[in-house]
Amino acid sequence: MAGGSRNIAFFEQKASVSVARPNEKFTFFSVAACAAWNDNLQLTITGHRNSIEINTHTEILLFGKPKPILLFWENLDKITLESSGGTAHPTSGGGNWTHVLVAQLTIGPFIDENTLSWNIT
Repeated sequence: MAGGSRNIAFFEQKASVSVARPNEKFTFFSVAACAAWNDNLQLTITGHRNSIEINTHTEILLFGKPKPILLFWENLDKITLESSGGTAHPTSGGGNWTHVLVAQLTIGPFIDENTLSWNIT
């Protein structure tokens, strides 16, 4: 990882992963994520196919403790991750922010790895 980071993404409120080519689909196997500042942060993961919401799953994340989330959703062209809520962890610096750290993301198969794109908003 660049800079020695153990995280592959860091976002506040919303991020998405999608394929760049029309008609290309992927399987979303798993993600490991934790809250950057809050305890009991809600993470909602949504799978899309052709702009239609296919799957939704919600987990509660803790500060600094990556949680493995296994879903195995097939034939998707986009996933979104949205965070909300929680309360500031006592040792996180006092902020009440909804940032999420993604430590692992497993998706596939792809014919061309350049078809995947992150969109962090």
